[in-house]
This record gives sequence, C-alpha cells and structure tokens, in this order.
Amino acid sequence: MKTYTFNAKKLFPIYPVTVGFNFEQDDINRPLGVDMEQIFVVSGGIGSISIDGSRSALERGDMFFLSKGVAHSYSGDADFRTTFLGFDGELCHSIFEHYGVKSSSVYKGKNFELSLLQIKELYDGTESMTDSALLSANTYRTVAAFFVEALKKERTPTELVRDYIEASFGKPLTLADIMEFYPYSKAKLCRDFSARYGITIFEMLTKIRLDHARTMLKIDPCMKLKAVAAACGFNDTSYFCKMYKRVYGRTPDSERQRRGFEHKVDKTSTKRNEVTKANNS
Repeated sequence: MKTYTFNAKKLFPIYPVTVGFNFEQDDINRPLGVDMEQIFVVSGGIGSISIDGSRSALERGDMFFLSKGVAHSYSGDADFRTTFLGFDGELCHSIFEHYGVKSSSVYKGKNFELSLLQIKELYDGTESMTDSALLSANTYRTVAAFFVEALKKERTPTELVRDYIEASFGKPLTLADIMEFYPYSKAKLCRDFSARYGITIFEMLTKIRLDHARTMLKIDPCMKLKAVAAACGFNDTSYFCKMYKRVYGRTPDSERQRRGFEHKVDKTSTKRNEVTKANNS
C-alpha cells in the first residue's frame, strides 16, 4: 500500500510528516537517523531492528519509537509490514516529557490494536482531510495514544479502563465499548472505578478530554474551537464550551484570546529587543 507524505505544517504545534498503513517494508539503514519523530506498529511478518547499535527481534504486534536523529536500521522477511506515523513540531518535547519518553525504544506485549487502528484512521482520512488544524489535532491524539499503551506497566483491570479512556478520548466512547475487555460486571466496574479515582468513568472521560483541549488551546490559540472540540471527542461545541467554563472558570474562547495576547506580547518584546540591539550596535 502507498504512504502519504505531507508538507510540514509548521504553523501548528504538531504535524504529520508521513503516514503509512500495512506498508511492505523495505530494508532500511539510516546511520544518521531522520529529521522527524516516528512511531511504528509491526503489522505483519517478522524482522529485526538496530537502534544505536542495540538489536531487537520484531514480530507482528511489536511497537517501536524512533527519535529524531537516532541511528537505526531494520529489515524483515517477505511478509514484513509496518504501520507508521512520522511527525514533528514544538509540542513533541512536551508529549515526551509528559509520558516520560527518554529514548528510542521497542515495546513488546502491548495492546497494539488500538494504535494500529488510530494510525489507520489517520491514513484513511488523509485524502479527504482539508482542515490542517484538525489534521494536527488527530496527529496529537494518535501519538498520545501510542505512548499511553507503549509505556503501560502492569495494571489492575480498573487502571486498564482508565488507560483505555486516556487513549480513546478523541472518539465516541460508551460503557459497552469498555465492557468488551473488562472481565467483570458493570456494577463492579463503576463501584471500583469511583473508589480508585474518586469520580465516575464518564466524569473521568470529560476531565481527560478537557485537559487535552486546554493543552491544544495553550499551544495554538488560533485553532478553531470547533476543531478543538471535535478532536477531543465533543460533538457539540456549545456543550464543550459550557463544560470548559465549569471546570476552568473561563470559556475556551477567553482562554484562547488570553494565550493569543501573551503570544503577541512575547513577539512584541522580541521585536523591541531586536530594535534595541540594532540601535546599540
């Protein structure tokens, strides 16, 4: 299958560079790495990968992350296929810091299907995607979901539910969706979840969605509220604004204007400093 390559949308805090689904993978050897961040799911066959001289075997379901500029090579058998997303932007550092990502790594024994599905959704929607801001938001969601799963340690069933919500915040989510992998009853889930986190499942889902929305507004004050709401799983922009004000004490529009003003002040200060330097030289 083909891959898609994008012109870098450097106006946005995170943007896709290239995306591929179930790609028939050639042998790769990049001693200088590449100028983007990359996440992969092995979607077929077997192979091996070397990252900075450290080699690991690869099989279907393995996930790996390649950081910008890190030497790597990988190859596999005739059935070796990968599903991947290459991305870049100033938000990458914050994402890595938030999830504790310190270096390129291979992740085994994870629930790779969710990442595979989300990269596929990004891939399938590429040709019809005309809103660059929404494309940026979907890239953020896909990368965040990848690291939620990749860095997951042993969890109780209740904690796994919380992780699933974190990884799926951008799409419609029902209790029936959760019950497909939760091994006990609905009553036990709701009781144990509230005991563990102090709030209900759907209060947690709303909180996570709003937290991600607030991050987007801080990083990119120019992003349309409709795009932010949609990327964070809110079908109704009015409801999104209502909930945002209830939680944060201000509307998302006022948050955006405030951030935009701060950004404008920073640019003005920079320009003033440049003029001062020029006058003093």
